[in-house]
Amino acid sequence: MTLAVPSAYAQPIDQAGWTARKRVVALPNGVRLAYVELGNPAGRPLLLLHGFTDSSRVWTLLAPYLAGHRVLIP
Repeated sequence: MTLAVPSAYAQPIDQAGWTARKRVVALPNGVRLAYVELGNPAGRPLLLLHGFTDSSRVWTLLAPYLAGHRVLIP
């Protein structure tokens, strides 16, 4: 397995546009789950989970370095 080597200075994610990146999926049990998808849609999926008191924005500094992956952030 080869991983793409990210730039040492990846471009940060625009905080002002973060809300516009959110998508919602309705699960079979009626629960609606909001998530953000970043990176390469054909890449290996990578799920980033935040802590109880955090939100998906906690990953905005790390996510640009994972651009070779399909990054999913609930």
